[in-house]
Amino acid sequence: MLEPIHHIIAALTRGAGNTRKPKIKEPWRFYCERDQLRGSLAQRAVYFKGVGWEFEYNNDKIVYALSLLRGDALKWATPCIER
Repeated sequence: MLEPIHHIIAALTRGAGNTRKPKIKEPWRFYCERDQLRGSLAQRAVYFKGVGWEFEYNNDKIVYALSLLRGDALKWATPCIER
């Protein structure tokens, strides 16, 4: 028998006072597939917000995002990285 929804909600919110942040999964590597670009950018935005980089740390964001490039995306970015 299924529990009534209010019992489930109550059980989930009992620890609501807990200030521990959830672990944010790192974004996947980007290989330059056009159909994955928007998802890749969205993942990075969520990651940056989750680790507290939403409004600051622009250099760190750039370096981190560049570190996730692979394949053709990395070939394209290499001259920028080397500067």
